[in-house]
Amino acid sequence: METSAPASAFVDDTGLDRAINRSLRQLYNKLVLKRGADFYAAEKTIASEAGRASYPLPADFFQCIEVIASDGNFYRSLPQWGYKDLAELKRLETLTSGQMWQWAYRIVADAIEIRPQPQSASNEIILRYVPTLPEMTNPNDKFDGFNGFEDWACYTAAIDLLNKEESFEQAAALTAVFARLDRQLNDLAGTRDAGRPQKVQDTRKTGWWRRGRYRRRNSWYW
Repeated sequence: METSAPASAFVDDTGLDRAINRSLRQLYNKLVLKRGADFYAAEKTIASEAGRASYPLPADFFQCIEVIASDGNFYRSLPQWGYKDLAELKRLETLTSGQMWQWAYRIVADAIEIRPQPQSASNEIILRYVPTLPEMTNPNDKFDGFNGFEDWACYTAAIDLLNKEESFEQAAALTAVFARLDRQLNDLAGTRDAGRPQKVQDTRKTGWWRRGRYRRRNSWYW
C-alpha cells in the first residue's frame, strides 16, 4: 500500500501507527478480559494521611487487582465497601480511631477512597492494578505480546487496511490465518499459571468480622 511517492500512498506511517495502536488496544483489552491481568500488572504504594479518605489513582490506572494495607510489619487485603455501607462507615469514623484493620476501599472516579478514613500517617496502601496501554509512537517502542500474541494485532491491522482499500480477497485470506490465532489466544490467554489454576474464594467475610459489633441485617461484623 506504500509507494516511493508518499503523496500517492494509500497509507502512510501515521496511518500505520494509528491502525496498529488501535489493534493493540483491542488485543490488550482481550487479554485483560480473559483474566490475563497478571500479564500487565503494576503496583503503587500510597502513604496514608491522617483524616484523609480519598487518594488519587495512578495516571495509567485501568483496573484494580487488589488493595493491601500495611503498617510495615503486618499486611491485610482490604475488602471493598458498598454505598449502602457508607453511612455506617462514616459513623464509625466518629467512634473509633480508624485503624488499618478496619479499612475497606472503593474506586471512586479517579481516586481510591478508604473508609473509615485513616487516622494515622504511618500506614501504606498498596495498590496492585492493570495499567492502561501507552500509545506506540517511536520506532523503538515495543509491545510484549507474550509468546507471539502480538501477531493477533498485526493481522487485525492488516485486515482493516485491506478492507479499507477494498482488497477483500486478500483480507479474506488473512482472516483465515487470524481465526487460528484468535482461537489459540482464547484457549491459552487465561491459563498463564497452568500448574495452579484459579480457585473459588470467599469474598463475603474478608476483614469485616473485627469491626466491633454485629450487624444482623446483612451478617457483617462492625
